[in-house]
Amino acid sequence: MTTLLQAIAESYPSQTSPSSSSNETETHAPHPIDLPHTSRLYKTLLQGGHFNHTSKTIESSPAWDAGVFAVRFVGVVGAGGDEGEGEQIKAMCCKGERNGTFLVAELCAALIKAMGSEENSDTNVSVHEARQKLKSWLYTSPVQKEIEEGEAKGKKVLLENIGKL
Repeated sequence: MTTLLQAIAESYPSQTSPSSSSNETETHAPHPIDLPHTSRLYKTLLQGGHFNHTSKTIESSPAWDAGVFAVRFVGVVGAGGDEGEGEQIKAMCCKGERNGTFLVAELCAALIKAMGSEENSDTNVSVHEARQKLKSWLYTSPVQKEIEEGEAKGKKVLLENIGKL
């Protein structure tokens, strides 16, 4: 799980730097979240299964715990590296192309669903702590305003789910 999450824990959006040979900027490869198939993969992992378009339900996988993955997501991607704690997650829905908006909305939903669904009190403590961290990063006036003013698809779902944290 950690390896999967480290792949998206790099700076979002991908950085550009001045090219050494000219006055132009050199663009790096897109961030994995900006690649549709990658973004869908992480969303599926946070949902706990594949979304069936016919029945309009999620076909849950009994061998996968989306709550544990969501807690790890907050811990690994939220660690932030040089940017600071929570900055990567905020950037996914407030900077660049904001392609992480649906993903962060699903992260909120996974933590909401996981709270209380586990009988193991250690898991509930981890979920509670992850929810509190995520809420402290996203439920602030500047972040909420930036999400509201942005053009990202899914911003209404994200704002609703942040409110439920």
